[in-house]
Amino acid sequence: MFNVENYTSESGRDYIREYLEKLAKDNKRNDLNQILETVKNLSEYGPDLKKHFPKLVKHIEADLYELRPGRNRIFYFYFKQNGYVLLHAYYKKTREAPDRELNLARKRLKEYKRRNGA
Repeated sequence: MFNVENYTSESGRDYIREYLEKLAKDNKRNDLNQILETVKNLSEYGPDLKKHFPKLVKHIEADLYELRPGRNRIFYFYFKQNGYVLLHAYYKKTREAPDRELNLARKRLKEYKRRNGA
C-alpha cells in the first residue's frame, strides 16, 4: 500500500479536498467517484498504476505526473518512502494542460519540497 496525501498550503488550505467538496456540492457524483477510485488505485498500485491502467497516468515532466480520471486532472508527485502528494486538480476543457494549471502544480511541488526537506 502506498500513502497518498493532499498538498496543504502553509496557511492550511487543502486544495484537493476543496475541489472534491465542490464536486459533491455541485452534485457531480460521477466525477467525484472517478477521482476517488483513481486515487484508491494509486494507493494500491503506486508506480505500477500505469501498467494496470495506462490511460490514467501521464508523465508531465521531471517529478510531475497527472492522474486522468474522466475529464478531471490531478497533478501529483512521488515523495519519500512510498508516498504520493496530490498537488492540484482541475476540470479539463482543452487538449493541453493550461499553463495556469501547470504552473500552480509546479509552484506547489516546489513549495512542498522546500517545507519537507526534499
